[in-house]
Amino acid sequence: MKINYNLDEQQFWEACFDGNIEEVQKLVQNQQLNINWQNYLGATPFYIACEKGHIEIVKLLLNDQRIDVNNAKYDDTTPFYIACEEGHIEVAKLLLNDKRISIRKKTNKGKTAFDIAKRNNHSEVMKLIKEEDTGISYETINSATINKIEIK
Repeated sequence: MKINYNLDEQQFWEACFDGNIEEVQKLVQNQQLNINWQNYLGATPFYIACEKGHIEIVKLLLNDQRIDVNNAKYDDTTPFYIACEEGHIEVAKLLLNDKRISIRKKTNKGKTAFDIAKRNNHSEVMKLIKEEDTGISYETINSATINKIEIK
């Protein structure tokens, strides 16, 4: 497998990984930059910013029309999925407010973001997903009850 990239893509990915907002802001100005470049595992700069919980970088990238918000890694995990897996509630909220996000997308193992949030006991993330998916507020549901909820 041949990986094509230039130094700017690698720098951009690393800046997103490190949370270096100033570097991201500088590099994103380059319209030739492949903003959706993937590393050898398939992680994009946006994916890694979501994984690390770098909310300001996530906000910046969501405002760039070039970004593919659902670009998945080799295992079909998406930026939304990884934010939910890591329990990054503010990133999850931000992503749920973006209509481009696919909240029901499944990994190659058939798991959704809700499934991973449930497995990792991220009840606040579970509530957010369920509210977005159904339009029903779950503010009064306790964590024992929410662990019984399934998204069909």
